[in-house]
Amino acid sequence: FDTGHQAYVHKMLTGRAADVQEALEELAAILQSGFGSVEVTFMLSAPEVDKRRSFYKTLVKRAELEVYDKLDSSRSGWEEAATDLVQSLGKKSRLQFDPDALDLFVLLTGGDTRVIGNELEKIDLYLGAATRRVTLEEVRILVPISRAGVIFELGNALAARDLGHALTPVRRLLAQGDSSIG
Repeated sequence: FDTGHQAYVHKMLTGRAADVQEALEELAAILQSGFGSVEVTFMLSAPEVDKRRSFYKTLVKRAELEVYDKLDSSRSGWEEAATDLVQSLGKKSRLQFDPDALDLFVLLTGGDTRVIGNELEKIDLYLGAATRRVTLEEVRILVPISRAGVIFELGNALAARDLGHALTPVRRLLAQGDSSIG
C-alpha cells in the first residue's frame, strides 16, 4: 500500500464454513501484524459477523470498528432501536415526529433501514421546506401499510371505537391485493 492512500479490501469468500474460518484466521494474522506507518482503511462487508470468533475479537483490538447490524424485528426491543434510528435520520432532514406518528412510522417500516430511509425521504419531499413536523395523518397517508401496521392501526381504532378509522387499514390492504381471509 502506498503511504497516505486508503486501501479498500474486499474479498468474497465462498465454500464451506471451514474454508471461510481458515481464510478469516489468515486475514486476522495479517491485520494483527499491522502495516507499519502506512494508514490503511479496511472495509469488510458481510451478511453476518460472529462476534464470538477470534477474527471479530482481533478487529475490536486493532481497529476502529463500526458495525451496522440489521434490526431484527423478531426480537423484543427492536422498536426502540428502530425509533432511535428514525429520530436520528429524521433530524438530518430536520423532521420532527409527533409521538403517535413516530410509533406508527416505526411499525409500518418494520425496522428495515432501507424502507425507513425511503419513507423519510418521501415525507421530507411531501412536507417541503416550510413544514418539518410529521403528524399521524401524514404517516397514514404516505407510508404503505404492512401487516404489523394493520394490527396496530386496527387495535387503536377499535380501542377508540372508531369504525370508520378501523375500516381504513383493512380497505388499504384489500386494495393492495391481500386476501380478505388473510
